[in-house]
Amino acid sequence: MKYSIITILISGLILAGCGTTSNTKPDWIDTQSKAYPSNRYLIGRGEAERQAPARDRARADLAKIFQVAVVEQSRDIVKYSSQGIGRDAVKQLESEASRDIETRTEQVLSGIDIAESWQDPKDKSHHALAVLDRLQTSNRLRQEINQLDDITDQHITTAKNTPDLITRIGAASRAVESQVERDSAQRILKIVDRSGVGVIPKHNLGKLINGRDALIKQLTINPKISQDGIGGLERTLAGALASVGFSHKNKNANYILDASLETQPMEDKEGWMWVRASLDINLQDAKTGQSRGSHRWSIKASAQTEGSAKKRAKDKLDQLLKTELKQVIISFGKPE
Repeated sequence: MKYSIITILISGLILAGCGTTSNTKPDWIDTQSKAYPSNRYLIGRGEAERQAPARDRARADLAKIFQVAVVEQSRDIVKYSSQGIGRDAVKQLESEASRDIETRTEQVLSGIDIAESWQDPKDKSHHALAVLDRLQTSNRLRQEINQLDDITDQHITTAKNTPDLITRIGAASRAVESQVERDSAQRILKIVDRSGVGVIPKHNLGKLINGRDALIKQLTINPKISQDGIGGLERTLAGALASVGFSHKNKNANYILDASLETQPMEDKEGWMWVRASLDINLQDAKTGQSRGSHRWSIKASAQTEGSAKKRAKDKLDQLLKTELKQVIISFGKPE
C-alpha cells in the first residue's frame, strides 16, 4: 500500500485525546499501552519534531500492518485464475483485487483515532499513538461480508436459471466480483480480528471464475465491419475476440458484433502526422437483431509519416481491444 493513501485520510480522521508535556513518559512510547491493550486495539506510534507529522507517522505505522494483504490478495487471484482464459483475465482480476483491497483498507484506516500524544520535555520531540478498535472494525467487516455472500447467492441463481446467455455471463461475472470484494474484506478482517479466522467462505472463488469462463466459451460472435477508416479492422477485431476467450464464427453465431471505425482527416502539426479515430461497437442478437449493448473508444496516434501514424493507431486499437473488449461485452449482460 502506498503512503499517499494515508495522507488522503488525514483530514477526515477524528483526533481523540490531547497532547501533554508531562515529565512522565507514557507507557505506549516503548511498550504496549495498558489503556489500549493489543487484544482490543491495533496501534501505531509516531515521532517527529512537530505534532502533525508525529500523528501522520503514527497512522502510517499502523497502516503497515495491512500492507501484506494487497500482495497476498494478488497472488491468490493469479492462483484462482490459473485455469482461466488468457493472461488478460488474470491481470484484470489481479488489478481489481488489489484496487478493491486498497479501497477497503482506506475505509478501515479512516476509523483510526489519535488516542494520545506527548511532547518530550527534554528534546521537545512529539510522540503520537494511533489506535484502531478491533471489535468495531470487525463487526463492520463481518456485516459487509455477509451482505456480499447474499449478493453472490443472488447472482449465482440468475446465472443458473436465466436462459439468456449474455445475462448468465453478466450474472456469473457479478458473482465473481462480489467474491473478490468479499475476499478482500476477509483478508482485512483476519488482520483486525484477533482470532485470525474471519468468516468461513461459502463459495470457492476459483470455481466461480471457471464457471464464468465456461459460459464465456459458449458465446459465439460474428464480427461485422460497417466502416473501417484505417484498414485491417476485421482482422484486429477477430484476433481480439479470440485472445479474450470468445469464439468467433462467420455462421451460426449467437451474436453479431457490429464495428464502425470512423477517422478524422489526417492533421500535420509541426512535422507530426496525427490520426484521430473513434471505434463504435454494437452487440446484436443474431436471430432477433436486438441490441444488447454498445460502446465507444477514442484513439489517437502520431508519427512523422502518414503510414507510421496509421500503424501506431492500429497497434493502439489492437491493444485496447485485447485489454478492454472482454469486460465491455460482459458488462452488456450485467444487472444494474
